Amino acid sequence: MILLFLLLSPLFPSSSQDGSISVQLDIHRVGVTWQTDYEQQTILFRYEAPLDKAKWWIFGFSDHGEFNVSDHCLFDSETRQLWDGFVNSRFEMSRDRQQDCALEAVTNSSFSFRRKFVTCDPKDYAIEIGTSQLIVACSSAHTSNFSSPAVTAQIVYGLLIVTPHDDSKPTEPNQLMIHVHADKAKIPAEVTTYWCIIQRLPSSVLRKKHHVTWLWSNITKGNEHVVHHMMLFHCSSGEQQEFSGNCNDPKKPAQAKACSKVIGAISMGEGPTRYPSEVGLPIGGADYNPFVMVEIHYNNPPKTAGQIDSSGFDVILTPHLRPNDAGIMEIGVIYGDANSIPPNQEHFEMTGYCTADCTEKFPEDGINLFYTQMHGHLYFRKLWNSLYRNGVKLLEFNRDDHYSPHWQHILRLDPMLNVRRGDVMATTCIADTRKSNKVILGGYGIEDEMCISYIYYYPAVDIEMCKSAVSNETLHRFFKQKGVKDGSMTIAQKYNAVQWDEENVRDLSELFATAPVNQHCYREDGSTFEGHPTNWSRIEHPHLTYGAYDKLRARQECQALNS
Repeated sequence: MILLFLLLSPLFPSSSQDGSISVQLDIHRVGVTWQTDYEQQTILFRYEAPLDKAKWWIFGFSDHGEFNVSDHCLFDSETRQLWDGFVNSRFEMSRDRQQDCALEAVTNSSFSFRRKFVTCDPKDYAIEIGTSQLIVACSSAHTSNFSSPAVTAQIVYGLLIVTPHDDSKPTEPNQLMIHVHADKAKIPAEVTTYWCIIQRLPSSVLRKKHHVTWLWSNITKGNEHVVHHMMLFHCSSGEQQEFSGNCNDPKKPAQAKACSKVIGAISMGEGPTRYPSEVGLPIGGADYNPFVMVEIHYNNPPKTAGQIDSSGFDVILTPHLRPNDAGIMEIGVIYGDANSIPPNQEHFEMTGYCTADCTEKFPEDGINLFYTQMHGHLYFRKLWNSLYRNGVKLLEFNRDDHYSPHWQHILRLDPMLNVRRGDVMATTCIADTRKSNKVILGGYGIEDEMCISYIYYYPAVDIEMCKSAVSNETLHRFFKQKGVKDGSMTIAQKYNAVQWDEENVRDLSELFATAPVNQHCYREDGSTFEGHPTNWSRIEHPHLTYGAYDKLRARQECQALNS
């Protein structure tokens, strides 16, 4: 069996209800389009392929990117019938007792079928908001073994249920586009590299204040698999100088520490960011520091040498200012080995908080969120954002139960979400470390983990970051209780010294869920707000309850493959 994983840039449909993917299966080109009927809670799929060139064709649904334990609709080219089926853990294919793939039309080169969002069949995938990991496959022989050499299959990614919105380039009088890119960077033959490019903005931008209205990544063709994510920062202070090189290079200017205000963020699979008509991100003007920095995370597991990259951002600006200045804030878990994950865990939860101590700095009327963008690395499988008010969970404003680090997206919040002073925002990530025999440390590398979100909002406030971690003091006491008492050891060394049996894992989970936290409530220049009673450390863990909040689907009453 050919196991190919294809990373697709999202295709932006002509209408808000359509989507499409295109896949090369061996010598066969396959195209799948879909139209979502929100009123009837169904999706109509159209599968285009040379149907007579294979014995059967599959369009399927995977919970977390595996071919086994997956759901599919199988079209038999000879009988012209469609079957709802399942692939078990041994890659054996079978038909479901309940058939939920409804064939609607067949031609010589296509078939169309309809599928409900939710079927309440435990062998069927429940179609949900967020990433869907889709299976496209065909077989040159009649086989019921998905691992047969006759089967060619790929995993692709898409959004089957989306919030309709327009991502197209805006067209406004006197708008201009700027390009902030790497200049033929030589990607090191290392698994993880962070590459920094500091550039001066064009003089046309500096003459007066502008608003960013649209931003998109421009990835060098052929490097889509290497560019994991990119950040665009404004250098808010200091005498900067242009630079291009490894972010950890000692020759990198010391003043680059001031390049910390987020202007844009793009990860694998994401499309453009188009600001709502009443909002723009401020940039430029006479008093605006003229330098910006692009930070590119190159993920190069094969350690391939000789790759050249000129990826970066294309940004559209308008001199006609909109009514509101936007801001971008990073929330979630602080990068660092305090937030680490034991090995061999099927389900380990980690949550980072933007606590009430920090949201009390918001304006009197709060802030209005219009985009949210979650990000993790290789081990997180489910991510979501929650909003709490007076200790009670009001809602989740983003959720991805089938997260993949290889295909991420930005979610438009429509209507916008008002976050008030004293509210708590939480970013929760669920890790699966069953394929690792070592502790997964928190950090920047692709083999480390991070659990963060970027929220786009207005009006802009002087808060760049609102993230938390269990306090170091509490963590060191925990390690002492586990027999790790050498004070000279680093936190990472202490994590690796613990025997992570069931009891110790449970105790660490309890610590993360209840212990006091350190809060990074940082201004745009990286400084903290003065006058906090505990200097932003050892803050009491937020006391939160679910109240009347409930999921959209009662998972015990209506089962699914991905329950």
